[in-house]
Amino acid sequence: MFIHRWRVVVVGLLLAGAAAADPSALSAPLCGVLKGVGPKTRGYEPEGARAQLVLSIAAAFDYDASKLKEVRAHIDDATVKSCPKDREVMLGNTKTKTLAEAIE
Repeated sequence: MFIHRWRVVVVGLLLAGAAAADPSALSAPLCGVLKGVGPKTRGYEPEGARAQLVLSIAAAFDYDASKLKEVRAHIDDATVKSCPKDREVMLGNTKTKTLAEAIE
């Protein structure tokens, strides 16, 4: 069930096209997600950390497809300056170079 739900969310994020949103509008909620999920996923396998990140993002944006499109398009721009430490923790936990890669 958990893996299936995670895959559904990932597919939704993958199907999302680029949206014309202001990355700064996404910064606060995304930084909140990173601040919460980063410490919780320390010690997880990278795939587990990625799954938790995807689920947390989806929940933070109420599983709204249009909002998730914006997130997918702007996640790195929205977090690189706003919450660099939390971003780096999550990149380490997921073993990825970008958050966009982490939620693929």
